[in-house]
Amino acid sequence: PQARIMILISGLTLACALPQNAYSAVLAGLQRYDVIAGTNMLACGLRLLVILLLLRECGGGNGLILLAVAAGGTYLLGALLRTLAALRLCRQVQFRPWRVERAKLRPIIEFGMNSVIYMMSVHVGLQLAQIVVGAMMGTEKAADLNVAGTFLLAIHAFVVAFGISGRVVASRYDGENNDRMIRHLLLRSTRYSSFLTFAGVAALALFADGLFRVWVGRNYTGPGGEVALASVVQTCRLLLCGYGLFWLMLPAYNVVNGMGLHRFPAVVTLASALLSLSLVGVLATTREASIVRVAWGIVLPMVPVWGAVIPWYCCRQTRQPIGLFVWEGIVGPLVAVLPVGVIGLVWNELAPADAWAPLVFRVAVCGTLVLAIGWFFVLRSDDRRAMIASCLRTRDRMLGK
Repeated sequence: PQARIMILISGLTLACALPQNAYSAVLAGLQRYDVIAGTNMLACGLRLLVILLLLRECGGGNGLILLAVAAGGTYLLGALLRTLAALRLCRQVQFRPWRVERAKLRPIIEFGMNSVIYMMSVHVGLQLAQIVVGAMMGTEKAADLNVAGTFLLAIHAFVVAFGISGRVVASRYDGENNDRMIRHLLLRSTRYSSFLTFAGVAALALFADGLFRVWVGRNYTGPGGEVALASVVQTCRLLLCGYGLFWLMLPAYNVVNGMGLHRFPAVVTLASALLSLSLVGVLATTREASIVRVAWGIVLPMVPVWGAVIPWYCCRQTRQPIGLFVWEGIVGPLVAVLPVGVIGLVWNELAPADAWAPLVFRVAVCGTLVLAIGWFFVLRSDDRRAMIASCLRTRDRMLGK
């Protein structure tokens, strides 16, 4: 029953927020990916905070229903913030239904709707992961397994918020940049996103095991606890790998999106989301259904799309050699983060996994090392102001200034 109510609440909140996608299209048409990223980051951060507070105060029992309320409420908040941002940026445009200035809004909407279609197709997979995994954890009789499943989704929400921050550096193409500048933006934005993705996925993959072990050890001591722990950790790592690949290629997608080449990536991404939906439906109805199999159904269609098709298309349209793209945009950040990952792995094996203090200390130390390496070798960029200026010129030109 809780799973049904959770799906109902999630569906209603998504339906209520759907009309606000027009304002998201306006922001995407103005190439204000930084505003979209900021609102999503704030909403995901609040979602994580609310879920953790609910876990502490109202663990067990109604965990899935409270999770749906928290997720739906923060999703509506994010849509409201994007609406207010669009209204503030387009003060010269009348948004009243009976006085819409189509001459000014049409180029913005046409350019931005492709981003909305693309993001909604990816959002299908994201909501699918949260709803299906939460529903399957909720079918267990033990109330503490509901709490464990909710904690998994809280970690997943944090990973989503971390990955969304990579959109801030997405390139902004205004028709005035030459091919060399476009290739430069492609490499720089991909390098930045690669560093964030590798650092985030590595840190959470290393320390999620300890977090889950502490949580399940304290809240579930009955039979089958180790099996539940192994399933939850494996599911979390699979989702990390799948969405990590998506975050890795997101700036490259935004480069070609800014050039107006959006139809092919949008269609491919939508097909991947529909295939994930079909696979999850098949795997969830088999006799040996498990959250691990559901996670495989979500991740598998993402691998060929975001691991091969999208990078190939981006390099082809920008005339960027695929070898240089992989070497400078992906391998370089991986080499920079690798020593920290090795240190964290060794430390994770030597230190006890059932103590909160050493775990938090390890996360803090490794996170500091990652930021230091990234600042000196990866994240320093001279074209940040130029990209913002390009965004402002695009907005002024579309508004007819």
